[in-house]
Amino acid sequence: MNDNLAVLIRLRRWQLDEERRRLVERLAEADHRRAELAAVEATIASERAAAAGSAFADVALAFAAYAARATRHRVAAAQALADAEAAVATQRGVVVEAHRDLRAATLAEEAQAQRAQREAARCERIALDEMALALHTRRL
Repeated sequence: MNDNLAVLIRLRRWQLDEERRRLVERLAEADHRRAELAAVEATIASERAAAAGSAFADVALAFAAYAARATRHRVAAAQALADAEAAVATQRGVVVEAHRDLRAATLAEEAQAQRAQREAARCERIALDEMALALHTRRL
Protein backbone atom coordinates (compact mmCIF):
# COMPACT_ATOMS: atom_id res chain seq x y z
CA MET A 1 0.00 0.00 0.00
CA ASN A 2 2.89 2.34 0.75
CA ASP A 3 4.16 1.94 -2.82
CA ASN A 4 0.73 2.89 -4.12
CA LEU A 5 0.75 6.07 -2.07
CA ALA A 6 4.28 6.90 -3.22
CA VAL A 7 3.17 6.52 -6.84
CA LEU A 8 0.07 8.61 -6.15
CA ILE A 9 2.17 11.34 -4.53
CA ARG A 10 4.55 11.39 -7.49
CA LEU A 11 1.58 11.65 -9.84
CA ARG A 12 -0.01 14.45 -7.81
CA ARG A 13 3.30 16.31 -7.63
CA TRP A 14 3.72 16.00 -11.41
CA GLN A 15 0.14 17.21 -11.95
CA LEU A 16 0.75 20.18 -9.66
CA ASP A 17 3.94 21.04 -11.54
CA GLU A 18 2.07 20.87 -14.85
CA GLU A 19 -0.73 23.09 -13.57
CA ARG A 20 1.83 25.59 -12.25
CA ARG A 21 3.51 25.59 -15.66
CA ARG A 22 0.17 26.31 -17.30
CA LEU A 23 -0.41 29.11 -14.79
CA VAL A 24 2.92 30.67 -15.72
CA GLU A 25 1.92 30.48 -19.39
CA ARG A 26 -1.41 32.15 -18.63
CA LEU A 27 0.35 34.87 -16.61
CA ALA A 28 2.75 35.50 -19.48
CA GLU A 29 -0.18 35.74 -21.87
CA ALA A 30 -1.92 38.24 -19.59
CA ASP A 31 1.29 40.30 -19.36
CA HIS A 32 1.56 40.24 -23.15
CA ARG A 33 -2.05 41.40 -23.48
CA ARG A 34 -1.45 44.15 -20.90
CA ALA A 35 1.58 45.36 -22.86
CA GLU A 36 -0.38 45.23 -26.11
CA LEU A 37 -3.19 47.33 -24.63
CA ALA A 38 -0.69 49.83 -23.24
CA ALA A 39 0.98 50.08 -26.65
CA VAL A 40 -2.36 50.72 -28.37
CA GLU A 41 -3.23 53.42 -25.84
CA ALA A 42 0.20 55.02 -26.17
CA THR A 43 -0.12 55.05 -29.97
CA ILE A 44 -3.55 56.65 -29.76
CA ALA A 45 -2.24 59.29 -27.36
CA SER A 46 0.76 60.10 -29.57
CA GLU A 47 -1.41 60.31 -32.68
CA ARG A 48 -3.88 62.54 -30.86
CA ALA A 49 -1.05 64.83 -29.78
CA ALA A 50 0.32 64.94 -33.33
CA ALA A 51 -3.12 65.73 -34.77
CA ALA A 52 -3.76 68.41 -32.16
CA GLY A 53 -0.46 70.07 -32.97
CA SER A 54 -1.11 70.17 -36.70
CA ALA A 55 -2.59 73.20 -38.40
CA PHE A 56 -3.93 71.21 -41.35
CA ALA A 57 -7.59 70.19 -41.51
CA ASP A 58 -6.71 67.04 -43.41
CA VAL A 59 -4.75 65.74 -40.42
CA ALA A 60 -7.77 66.17 -38.14
CA LEU A 61 -9.96 64.23 -40.59
CA ALA A 62 -7.35 61.50 -40.90
CA PHE A 63 -7.08 61.29 -37.13
CA ALA A 64 -10.86 60.88 -36.84
CA ALA A 65 -10.73 57.86 -39.15
CA TYR A 66 -7.68 56.52 -37.29
CA ALA A 67 -9.36 57.06 -33.91
CA ALA A 68 -12.40 55.01 -34.93
CA ARG A 69 -10.22 52.11 -36.04
CA ALA A 70 -7.90 52.47 -33.04
CA THR A 71 -10.84 52.47 -30.65
CA ARG A 72 -12.01 49.13 -32.08
CA HIS A 73 -8.47 47.82 -31.69
CA ARG A 74 -8.34 49.08 -28.08
CA VAL A 75 -11.68 47.42 -27.29
CA ALA A 76 -10.43 44.14 -28.80
CA ALA A 77 -7.17 44.41 -26.83
CA ALA A 78 -9.09 45.14 -23.61
CA GLN A 79 -11.34 42.12 -24.25
CA ALA A 80 -8.32 39.90 -24.90
CA LEU A 81 -6.79 41.13 -21.63
CA ALA A 82 -10.01 40.41 -19.74
CA ASP A 83 -10.12 36.92 -21.25
CA ALA A 84 -6.47 36.31 -20.31
CA GLU A 85 -7.08 37.49 -16.74
CA ALA A 86 -10.11 35.21 -16.48
CA ALA A 87 -7.95 32.30 -17.68
CA VAL A 88 -5.37 33.18 -15.02
CA ALA A 89 -8.03 33.18 -12.31
CA THR A 90 -9.38 29.84 -13.49
CA GLN A 91 -5.90 28.33 -13.65
CA ARG A 92 -5.14 29.56 -10.13
CA GLY A 93 -8.17 27.61 -8.94
CA VAL A 94 -6.88 24.51 -10.75
CA VAL A 95 -3.47 24.93 -9.10
CA VAL A 96 -5.09 25.25 -5.67
CA GLU A 97 -7.09 22.08 -6.29
CA ALA A 98 -3.99 20.20 -7.46
CA HIS A 99 -2.16 21.35 -4.34
CA ARG A 100 -5.04 20.09 -2.17
CA ASP A 101 -4.88 16.71 -3.91
CA LEU A 102 -1.14 16.49 -3.31
CA ARG A 103 -1.55 17.51 0.33
CA ALA A 104 -4.26 14.88 0.86
CA ALA A 105 -2.04 12.15 -0.58
CA THR A 106 0.90 13.34 1.54
CA LEU A 107 -1.23 13.33 4.69
CA ALA A 108 -2.48 9.82 3.87
CA GLU A 109 1.11 8.63 3.51
CA GLU A 110 2.07 10.24 6.82
CA ALA A 111 -0.93 8.65 8.55
CA GLN A 112 -0.02 5.28 7.08
CA ALA A 113 3.58 5.64 8.29
CA GLN A 114 2.35 6.53 11.78
CA ARG A 115 0.05 3.49 11.83
CA ALA A 116 2.93 1.26 10.73
CA GLN A 117 5.17 2.75 13.42
CA ARG A 118 2.52 2.20 16.09
CA GLU A 119 2.00 -1.37 14.90
CA ALA A 120 5.75 -2.05 14.99
CA ALA A 121 5.94 -0.62 18.52
CA ARG A 122 2.98 -2.79 19.56
CA CYS A 123 4.62 -5.91 18.12
CA GLU A 124 7.85 -5.05 19.91
CA ARG A 125 5.99 -4.62 23.22
CA ILE A 126 4.26 -7.97 22.72
CA ALA A 127 7.59 -9.67 22.00
CA LEU A 128 9.21 -8.07 25.04
CA ASP A 129 6.25 -9.06 27.22
CA GLU A 130 6.52 -12.66 25.98
CA MET A 131 10.27 -12.70 26.69
CA ALA A 132 9.68 -11.29 30.17
CA LEU A 133 6.95 -13.87 30.81
CA ALA A 134 9.20 -16.69 29.62
CA LEU A 135 12.06 -15.43 31.81
CA HIS A 136 9.74 -15.14 34.78
CA THR A 137 8.36 -18.63 34.16
CA ARG A 138 11.89 -20.12 34.06
CA ARG A 139 12.78 -18.49 37.37
CA LEU A 140 9.78 -20.04 39.05
